[in-house]
Amino acid sequence: MKRLLALLLAALFFLSEVALAAGGTFKEVVDPGLLGFTDTLNRDVSEITYGRINNYFTPKNTSNDVLRLGTLFPYLPEFEDYFRYAVWGPWHTDPRWDGTGGIKYDVLGHPRARYIGFGKYGESIGNVFYPPDYNGNNRPYPLENFISEPRKNKAVKDAFPQFFSNYQNYINGVYIKKGMPDDLKKRIRTGYYISASANGYDPYSIIEKTKAPAFEDPAPYVHIVLPPTNETMGSGLVFHKGRDGRIYYMSVPIPPEPLLLDGEDWIEITPKEQTGQTGTPVQFELKVRWERIENIQKLAGMFGLDFGFQVTLAHKTKSGSYPVDFKIDSLTASKLATKSYINLLPATLGGTLPPNGEKATTFTVTVQNAPTEVVAEIFPIWTVKGKKDLLSFFTVDPLYKTAKATVKPFMPDYAVQLTPSERTAKPGDEVNFNLTVSWKDHPAGQGFRVILAYQTPQGKLPVDFTLGGKTATKGRDVSYVSNMTNQLEGSLSGTVRVKAYDKTSTLIAQVIPLDRNGSPLPIQPPYDGDPKDNEAKAVVKPTGVDYAAVPFKEPVKLYIPYGVNNPSFRIIPHFERLDGIPVNVPYTITIRGAFGTVTKQGDNIPNHQSIGVPYPIVNPPLGTYQVTAEIWPVQKDLDVNPANNRTVITVIVEKAPPPEKGPVQRGIHVELGSK
Repeated sequence: MKRLLALLLAALFFLSEVALAAGGTFKEVVDPGLLGFTDTLNRDVSEITYGRINNYFTPKNTSNDVLRLGTLFPYLPEFEDYFRYAVWGPWHTDPRWDGTGGIKYDVLGHPRARYIGFGKYGESIGNVFYPPDYNGNNRPYPLENFISEPRKNKAVKDAFPQFFSNYQNYINGVYIKKGMPDDLKKRIRTGYYISASANGYDPYSIIEKTKAPAFEDPAPYVHIVLPPTNETMGSGLVFHKGRDGRIYYMSVPIPPEPLLLDGEDWIEITPKEQTGQTGTPVQFELKVRWERIENIQKLAGMFGLDFGFQVTLAHKTKSGSYPVDFKIDSLTASKLATKSYINLLPATLGGTLPPNGEKATTFTVTVQNAPTEVVAEIFPIWTVKGKKDLLSFFTVDPLYKTAKATVKPFMPDYAVQLTPSERTAKPGDEVNFNLTVSWKDHPAGQGFRVILAYQTPQGKLPVDFTLGGKTATKGRDVSYVSNMTNQLEGSLSGTVRVKAYDKTSTLIAQVIPLDRNGSPLPIQPPYDGDPKDNEAKAVVKPTGVDYAAVPFKEPVKLYIPYGVNNPSFRIIPHFERLDGIPVNVPYTITIRGAFGTVTKQGDNIPNHQSIGVPYPIVNPPLGTYQVTAEIWPVQKDLDVNPANNRTVITVIVEKAPPPEKGPVQRGIHVELGSK
């Protein structure tokens, strides 16, 4: 769509049969009493500035210039509304700034003024159709080089003071602080294409730069000297540094609405995936939809063209891309070597392509022995009016869309599950788990094997289990059950029994596919379509281990005696074991804070007893500190109540007042405990 806009604008600007209006030969209305119209304009400005600017348009500006209405295209009614403007004072070419002292003539010989008038505070309003001093010579439009926030750039303001005033920054300031409305962004993006064409740059290049910051968010880059309204064109400027190091500007018109950029289209294939036996057909639905293309159709019609869409379908396989049979209404797809297509044009649809429309159809493709892809596309196209032959289309365009779907042959999928995923028990007690294996799309005559192992402190061990009424065969360190079946899909259940140890143990279950001879196959496509669910784990934890850090009920206050240097203190956090399991459980104690870290390890703390661990505090500065004390089993996951394994102690260091009498006692040693 943007490339269409660029092509048509290029034709509009440069084809000799098109008569352009000069910047100095516009229609204008001078009316100091434009109060009713200015009220309308001001409401529009207030709306696009979040209510911040309410009285921009007045009969006269601050330089006493009279407000004037005009249009840059009086001879083209189709464009007149896009380039109608309200400015103050006459169009002009100010010799103080451009050095020419006059006007320039465009390629068709029409006189053009450099400026179409003045802004609210006396800024010159640039004429985008004034022949550029330095032609772009069809180079890419320099979006990525635009200077951000030019109103704050001294070099820019020194080079072009005619575009800046002490007050005009109100408009730009609103968008820098609050962001620019999406509709205004679209209008400025339209202005970029016009600016590129008028300044001799390649407008097509903008299509490749839609991720440039100045395209995604024009607010910091476009210096607005005239706000747009719903009735009139606005004007902005962009600045960039040229190859010679000098700063250049370009005018960017801001039309009252986004020129052509509001059309949209969609294409969809449903479902996104189909599976079937190799060699059999599967069916998809194809939908195409478009909205708001009337402006595109209108502009195309000005040049004797019809606008429409091309819809294509291709089946991409390992051996290449192939056309797909499909129909839309009464239209049958034409076939190329790699795809098929239907053109949706007025000439193919009985004379009319509605501005809003939707088409739906179905198609089938054949399942291959490996996954394949169906690709649908929708292109913007245009032809000579009333003709069916394609004139041009582009894939680098926002109206170019694709949709994809996958076709897969049936692929076996095996899954195993252990429930619950965790049990706790006293060491030596036995616990049960439920074992379930399921399969789908299973090849007839083949099978699968379920293998279980139990990882314990004594090593990997086989386990007792049953599955579907079969008892497991035990090996040296694993147990297994094999099952050969002709069922396409199904499931089997069983029970696993294991013993708890004094450390966490892990039960591991795995299912693997078997060939017709009962030999294992790799756990990967095409033997198993989803290897992620071929293994399951469950843990058995010993119950009752509960180490705890005894909390300090109040902050610890340390007083440095008067006259004592290098005092030393210590606090003694306590730790206890609260469970009743008669098993030694090694532990690690860590106390850390601003005064260092103390670590202690031990083999066991007797049940319902506690130990204290000193934490030294040497020569502390005055202040408040946090000390963290925690205890954990060496195997952390054995602790059944992690919430009480840690406590935080607040230590407050203060200076004691001087004694009322008596000598200073040196070498004081303070020892505090938590109990």
